[in-house]
Amino acid sequence: LKDTKKYDDIVQQVTKKVGDNGLNVLINNAGISTKFTRIGMVKEEQLTEVYFVNTVVPIMMTK
Repeated sequence: LKDTKKYDDIVQQVTKKVGDNGLNVLINNAGISTKFTRIGMVKEEQLTEVYFVNTVVPIMMTK
């Protein structure tokens, strides 16, 4: 899901599955987390990836 270029393909797959019925309910219940460690050891890249996957991706997929 981190590859935003594949979003159109995902939409097409869902559209093909649901057909004319459409999609009535969407539950965004997946996410990732970093390895538990001291805050001083957390890297910016880890925080950015977690934020993107847990916040940005669900919003973009809901659109």
